[in-house]
Amino acid sequence: MMLRYSLGLTEEAAAIDRAVQAVLEQGYRTADIVSAGETATSTVEMGDLIARAIG
Repeated sequence: MMLRYSLGLTEEAAAIDRAVQAVLEQGYRTADIVSAGETATSTVEMGDLIARAIG
């Protein structure tokens, strides 16, 4: 939200949104939202996965 609304970086914000969605679609979740059949990751690992998805 900061990128989009405070800094006006809409393309960058959209890239992050797409990366988050891609990682979630692969079944990765942090421990607070994991369900059966999904892969629990730490917040550091989730951040790394999202950063790679932006790639």
